[in-house]
Amino acid sequence: DLQSIYPYEPWGWESLEWLERPKASIVDQNVQLLKSLQAVTNEGLLTEEGRRMTGLALHPRLAKIWLEAEKLGLSELGLLAALIINEGMLLNHDQKPEEHGESDVVYQVQVIIDWAQKRPRRLQLDQATLSRVQRTYEQIQRSMRLKPLSQVVMEREVDLRFAVFVAFADRVAKYRPLAESTKRKQRHYNFSLGRGAVLSDSSCAQEVEWLVAVEARESYNEELGRIFVASGIPYEFLQRDPFGLAQVESTIKIDPKGGRAKRCIQTFYGRLLMGEVWEAAEAEDAQELFLAEVKKK
Repeated sequence: DLQSIYPYEPWGWESLEWLERPKASIVDQNVQLLKSLQAVTNEGLLTEEGRRMTGLALHPRLAKIWLEAEKLGLSELGLLAALIINEGMLLNHDQKPEEHGESDVVYQVQVIIDWAQKRPRRLQLDQATLSRVQRTYEQIQRSMRLKPLSQVVMEREVDLRFAVFVAFADRVAKYRPLAESTKRKQRHYNFSLGRGAVLSDSSCAQEVEWLVAVEARESYNEELGRIFVASGIPYEFLQRDPFGLAQVESTIKIDPKGGRAKRCIQTFYGRLLMGEVWEAAEAEDAQELFLAEVKKK
């Protein structure tokens, strides 16, 4: 909001007179998010996309979904996805979906499309949320000349999921199988920035390996966090790396399969291992590793 008032001046948080000054770490975290969303430049100036975000009356993440979907020719679907997330989703957290799928967001967009086109499902929808999403969509639809809700068709679900991913690319999580003896039956995921969470039974994305946590509760003390709303992502999305979290590490290790010194090239997304490749090591590297192992012993 401040940047929309002073679009050609970089932010000067320190000079503002706050009623309650936020912690510097919180400010830095949110400024970094805006940079990752391409809303502001590294110098703190609004980008063209950032200027559009200021006029959408949505959280920057949700505005990003809409704008990214618009680039992909899915403006109506992107707007519906953003509004549904903004209003807290149409289904209650304790209600299980009718079917498993790849994304809770895409699933609920389809649910509201079916409802608007007189194809209701056997689900208990939150009528207040449904009404707010419908009313807001119709207001924006008229002003921006989008298709009415009754004419919207679900298409290119993968592209819609990509729009959601771009907005939540710092909330990537990877499925971690647990030992068969464990009592916990829910699916456990590790986040790219650390910590873990279990996927709620109410999520339809029960069979995906990689996902973004659209709505989640952080872990507290020894209790695991909980992911309520998830959107599955294919491996190819991670390679696009919109938030710059991917990194490559190259080390000399003993290949567990052959017992020889090799170069191990590992690709990470944050703290999550995406994949690794083993290559032949140079003679000097192998000798250095051998000497290091001798010193340890």
